[in-house]
Amino acid sequence: MVFVGEGIMFTGLVQTLATIVFVRAEPPGKRLGVCAPAVAAAARVGDSIAVNGCCLTVVEIAGETLAFEAAGPKRSTAPTWANWRRAAR
Repeated sequence: MVFVGEGIMFTGLVQTLATIVFVRAEPPGKRLGVCAPAVAAAARVGDSIAVNGCCLTVVEIAGETLAFEAAGPKRSTAPTWANWRRAAR
């Protein structure tokens, strides 16, 4: 288990398989849009969610799509799906 702040932790259990709907350049990194109907209704801006093992913070919610900002190594291709885990409360 990985602890993320006071009273919040990741269990390591995948909650759902989500679909990556967009990846676009947004310097200095990228903006990632993930469609995850199973958890989007309960998500809030500022929530920490592990996407394929990388802890990301929700920056925008549009219906069933959550957006994240990410910086890091450039990839020539992006996956079309993601393993999804919300932090336990």
